[in-house]
Amino acid sequence: MIFFDDEKSDRMVAEIQKDDLTEKFECRLSVCENPACRCDTLYLELLPLAEGDRGDPSRRPHRMGIRLAEKELDFEGKFPTSKDDLGFARPFLGAMDEQDFRYLRERHYVLKNQISETAPLDSIDFPFDYERVERDGAMYAYNDALPYGDQMTLIVGGRPYMVLDHFCLLPHCSCRDITISLVHIDPANKTKNEFHSVGLNYRDKEWSELDDTASALPLAAVRSAFEEQIPDLYEMLPARHVKIKAIYRLCKRKHFAARQVVSTTRVGRNDPCPCGSGKKYKKCCLGKK
Repeated sequence: MIFFDDEKSDRMVAEIQKDDLTEKFECRLSVCENPACRCDTLYLELLPLAEGDRGDPSRRPHRMGIRLAEKELDFEGKFPTSKDDLGFARPFLGAMDEQDFRYLRERHYVLKNQISETAPLDSIDFPFDYERVERDGAMYAYNDALPYGDQMTLIVGGRPYMVLDHFCLLPHCSCRDITISLVHIDPANKTKNEFHSVGLNYRDKEWSELDDTASALPLAAVRSAFEEQIPDLYEMLPARHVKIKAIYRLCKRKHFAARQVVSTTRVGRNDPCPCGSGKKYKKCCLGKK
């Protein structure tokens, strides 16, 4: 493993062998700042350290982008690996082992999670299927819109599950009924399988089996696991519902409401805007394309 945390300097450091010498670098990380983006590219800047772990101004830093899933260099992102750095980047990548990639994936998630959970809601642009939501009441999971948002996990019957909480997004709907899906993750290879779903009214704390799903997990065991392992569940779910609903409303105004307005011929300038904002049409979607 070449990466480690230097406790003395509170820095991330990498050490690699070159011939008979050990080269040491301070590592600086950055990631894509789009909170709705699922990419796993990590941008790595390595600053050479001289004796005494001080920066060496005589040597330029090396920069590279790494696609963590493919374990390959990135050449197209915001900070692509340049031709000048290829001679360094390729052997550096080749020296990394699975522990190094796990270490970088953890760092990547922490950075993306912070971006996702602190981003202004109007900066989040997720491609909802507005027709399905408005016509059929399609539900979306919190981590659909925010792939690196806070992820719930659960242990049921000694097995690990990833939790997907699906919410109704209709602006004028006041329901508190959600669908919770449990996806078993094989810790050995991170594959996902065995999909189980249950219903929950988080306001009344009423759990239910779903008619169209056959779950092998007993409902009582699922409820008990949630309430024991996520004590603030009934406070967390309403907050997540409010947030993803607000994201949907803002995205709808930008991408869907304008299309509706263009096709409507009976909306007057002083009528309420069809997008549901509460403003007059002339002060909202009039003129938007």
